[in-house]
Amino acid sequence: MTDPQQAARFTWFERQTNALAPYAIPALKFVSPALQPLYQLSDAVAEGAEKFFKGGDEAAPRPPSNSYGPVVVFSSRTVRDASEYRTLFAKYASEAQGGGEGVRMMFSFLDRDASSPTALQVAWYDGPADYAVQPKELRDCYAGTEETDYTLAFGGWDESLKIKARQDAGGAGCAYSFSETMAGYLKEPAEEHAADFRTGEAPMIWVSRRKLRPGRRDLAARSFQKGVDRMYTNAPAALGIIEFPDPSDPDGVWSLRVFNEFERGFKRHFPVPSAILFRMVLNVVPEWADFPIAFSFSARAEIEGAIESNPGNQAYSKYYFDEGGDLIGPEPDFGKGF
Repeated sequence: MTDPQQAARFTWFERQTNALAPYAIPALKFVSPALQPLYQLSDAVAEGAEKFFKGGDEAAPRPPSNSYGPVVVFSSRTVRDASEYRTLFAKYASEAQGGGEGVRMMFSFLDRDASSPTALQVAWYDGPADYAVQPKELRDCYAGTEETDYTLAFGGWDESLKIKARQDAGGAGCAYSFSETMAGYLKEPAEEHAADFRTGEAPMIWVSRRKLRPGRRDLAARSFQKGVDRMYTNAPAALGIIEFPDPSDPDGVWSLRVFNEFERGFKRHFPVPSAILFRMVLNVVPEWADFPIAFSFSARAEIEGAIESNPGNQAYSKYYFDEGGDLIGPEPDFGKGF
């Protein structure tokens, strides 16, 4: 039976298309090999025309849909004592987010599926200078190695942030990913975007690692960016849609989504039907081979709505801000300062 609150989030037409999604998406993937060359030809013609009218091969300015001044840092860290970690991280996160104007989220959950106590950490910084180094007593909680622990930096990291992030490893090991090549964007917290940051809704954050078909990563990234170019304007409350190549795997990518409102963020980043949907389902989704790591952080209603829209979103391991007492640290506050 459909939850009445969830039903109110969708129009009658959207409920019908949601019901068709489990059948329509596989059908579109099936015909995608025949249609992908048409997209590639169209893209090549458009890019050639743009170069011609701009007078040659001079690099065009980076569009807003492929810009990323903010930084989102995600970590998975083995801890010695979960109880001690909870206390120390909660204090650190509350002080960092509460006292740092450019710190819009700083929270953690314990990974319920890990074989040993493992903390998942997520932080948004408006820029590298806003990075909040962890205190020594918190760093001393970590007990992992480069094989078990990892930290990812999405967006506009710089050398100073790299140094600070590595300092947070403490005496334990941790693998770091700082990619210079990224597709997608993290939206600047500028006044022109105030309504997108100050929505009053709980955000939904997805972090995942995708395994692609061998040798298809660059092609998928180009099509992904074409889709994101449309998402940027169509879904203004999608504050971040960004991916970068996994340095440890030639066919892997790390992916981040930050939806700060269900309607103007999640729903409008992938409307059905739309040019965005056809671009992504025909050119990007068919390249996905596996989904080995996938986390969702949100209020329960947000991810349940996302699953009703597309059952494939059930793949995310779900962590809730609003129940269970599992959240360590404050809830995200994207509207601060506006």
